[in-house]
Amino acid sequence: QDQSGNLISTGPLFFLYFRCDLVVAPYKPDWYRYNMAGIVMESLCCGVPIVAPEGSSPGNLVASLGAGTTFAFVVTALPAAAQTIF
Repeated sequence: QDQSGNLISTGPLFFLYFRCDLVVAPYKPDWYRYNMAGIVMESLCCGVPIVAPEGSSPGNLVASLGAGTTFAFVVTALPAAAQTIF
C-alpha cells in the first residue's frame, strides 16, 4: 500500500523492487518456520538481495539460493547482517 492506504499495482511495485539495494525481511522464525512471505519471493524474482532470519522459511530459502544473508533473530544482529550485502 502507498502512504494513502491505496493498493499499489504490480507494475509500479516491481519498479520499486528494482530500485532497492536490499530487502530486509525480519519475520519471526516461530511464525515463518513453514510459511513463505510474498515480499521475499517478489524480491528474488527481481534479483534483490534479501536479509532474513535464520531458522525461518525465508531465511532457509535465501541461504540455499545464496540470494542474500541470514541473521540470528536478535535486534543487534540485523545491522551487521545488512552490511555484509555491501
